[in-house]
Amino acid sequence: MHGEMEISYETLFELLRNERSRAELQEVQQDFMERVSMFIQAEIYSAGQAPDSKKEESRVRSIYKILEEIDDRRTRKLVILALNSSKTSSVITDYDKFLPHEREMFDTIIKIFLNQREVMKELSAKIPQKNEGIAKDEQKKVRFISPVPKFIGPELEEYGPFGEMDTADLPSKIADILVSKKRAEEI
Repeated sequence: MHGEMEISYETLFELLRNERSRAELQEVQQDFMERVSMFIQAEIYSAGQAPDSKKEESRVRSIYKILEEIDDRRTRKLVILALNSSKTSSVITDYDKFLPHEREMFDTIIKIFLNQREVMKELSAKIPQKNEGIAKDEQKKVRFISPVPKFIGPELEEYGPFGEMDTADLPSKIADILVSKKRAEEI
């Protein structure tokens, strides 16, 4: 919003409408919060002075609800921006639409997301890749003494089918089961 924006019930509602209808963060003046604070103080004062103070109190409550929803929507947008920035490792250079406290919040959130990505990278580096986790000493060589159809192992890997006299290196647990069921013999 360029130029001086006079804070009123109508301008706050317009900002809320824009925050609701647009995906991007709406631009507000850097002193927006101070101006809103002064507006609310004036509304509270006039509510106390008005002969119909119930109506004025209701208006003040309505203003608080509008501000709360504006804040919720802007916060959600900041979290999504931070998440997307952390995924692409891109740096947001257009901070013009951020209020000072939103900039701090954004920087904190992005650090949290980047830290989480590092933790996940470290974790995924420790997870063995397919067949990498089964060491040779954890495998046994077996010869099949009867045909065995294709089956799924405990790690959800497919094995087989195997014909009579076929040989295979299999994880120890699977080999032991096949030997105990007299379908294969260890060699």
